[in-house]
Amino acid sequence: MRAKCAAWITAVTLAASVASAGATVDIWPDGAPGATGTEKTDQAILTLFPVPDAKGKTPAVLICPGGGYKHISASADIARWFNSQGIAAFSLAYRLPVHGYRHPAPLQDAQRAMRLIRSNAAQWNLEPEKIGVMGFSSGGHVASTLSTHFDSGDPQATDPVARMKCRPDFQILMCPVVTMGPFAHVPSRVRLLGPEPAPELLNSVSNELQITDRTPPTFLAHCADDGLVKVENSKLFHAALLKAGVPAELRIYEKGGHGTRGPDGKLLWLRDGAKWLSDRGITNG
Repeated sequence: MRAKCAAWITAVTLAASVASAGATVDIWPDGAPGATGTEKTDQAILTLFPVPDAKGKTPAVLICPGGGYKHISASADIARWFNSQGIAAFSLAYRLPVHGYRHPAPLQDAQRAMRLIRSNAAQWNLEPEKIGVMGFSSGGHVASTLSTHFDSGDPQATDPVARMKCRPDFQILMCPVVTMGPFAHVPSRVRLLGPEPAPELLNSVSNELQITDRTPPTFLAHCADDGLVKVENSKLFHAALLKAGVPAELRIYEKGGHGTRGPDGKLLWLRDGAKWLSDRGITNG
């Protein structure tokens, strides 16, 4: 127990000391739950992108990259865009089913990452009540799972990080995988849950079915012509949010495919997303 406690203290101290752009933190220094080895693929790594030359405390966002639950897509550009809005970004390389880590490993990693960011809010100069999550494609499933499967932390935990709540204060979902039902992105579903998951498991991570009035305010962006992840994923999630009384905005763009990019290659949702962040009081506009 003493060794584990020392490892946890070391993790928090390390995290507090590396808040510089591109620095990385192993979020499970004592080994991830259910880890079968100690290779990079057995770990979950957080990459830090603090706001350069910030004058005061900043909001923060945990980025869950996409990749179809088979790889982790690049996210540095979107992290820097958040920086340009005055938001610190933390990109999570979560464990993947292709390396033996099916559900709930990606969710556990997202929960832990959110707790770690919160536990270091003071050291990293963050506003503790403005820490959200962003995900795109399958990372949108990780993010929306976090936003519908959170807890208040364990106040009795020896690990100080585990005492933190993991509920995001807001979420941004771009062309997200949400449902495991008829409109599911089947490859993601099979990789995450296996070829024949039980109905209860399917329902538990069909996140449009898990929304409550405590689900955080949400901005969604999708393209009608997305041929990979059907736009119904965002429509179902948005409708359920409104039904639960959760503030939500859905932007559907006519063309842009999977990734919501215009003809010039730029992300279509950035202007609308920036306005939403300002309107919600997360940024100063």
